[in-house]
Amino acid sequence: LWRAGPVTAWAGETLPEDLRSEFLARLMQAEPRAPGSPLEVVGGEAVLRTMLADFYARARADTLLGPVFAAHVQDWETHLDRVTAFWVTMLGGGPAWRGNLNSVHAGLGLRGTHLRRWLALFREAAEDCLGPEAAAPLTARAEAMGHRLGQRNAPHVGRVP
Repeated sequence: LWRAGPVTAWAGETLPEDLRSEFLARLMQAEPRAPGSPLEVVGGEAVLRTMLADFYARARADTLLGPVFAAHVQDWETHLDRVTAFWVTMLGGGPAWRGNLNSVHAGLGLRGTHLRRWLALFREAAEDCLGPEAAAPLTARAEAMGHRLGQRNAPHVGRVP
């Protein structure tokens, strides 16, 4: 038996009943732990990947977005790996992705209608898969990034583009 502050460890084959009872009593008194990152709020990387797969299935079937993805994505597993790594990084799960969001999307010919549709489908998939509360940090980040992308891709008013 080892004790270090609030931590108790047991190395025997069976846990004595008095230690088991003490452990369960302390467990019932413990304060609930808040998620440590937005990635934990959404349920972790595996849940995030499932949600992203659902989103991309919707996007591929969409009449506006589907042709864009068909023209630019050949290997969907690799794409899903990259996008999952991107979102893991954006949600505080560590540096799984490196890159520049603007340069990745610069040559795709995207317009405001594409971005609005992408955000709507993303929100639907996130809320359907995760529930509105867990989807909130994910969709808030998506909308903020979408706003920045929209500003960068906006026409240059008063200048020759």
